[in-house]
Amino acid sequence: MFLHVGSGSVFKSNAIGARIWQGLLEREAVDTIAADISREYTVPREQVERDAAGFIADLETEGLVARKMEGR
Repeated sequence: MFLHVGSGSVFKSNAIGARIWQGLLEREAVDTIAADISREYTVPREQVERDAAGFIADLETEGLVARKMEGR
């Protein structure tokens, strides 16, 4: 579970969502995170990449992460 302190919103995820979150905290590239999850859970990498992108988009929508702007 993730808590957005500013809004008080709670966001729930499963173990894979938690793994994506951990990878983001460690500044891993999304393709690296997807490759690790694909290997660990024996899921096609393309599927993991799509699902990870959707999960990250949800985190962005909730204000829990923001994309780093180029040149910053």
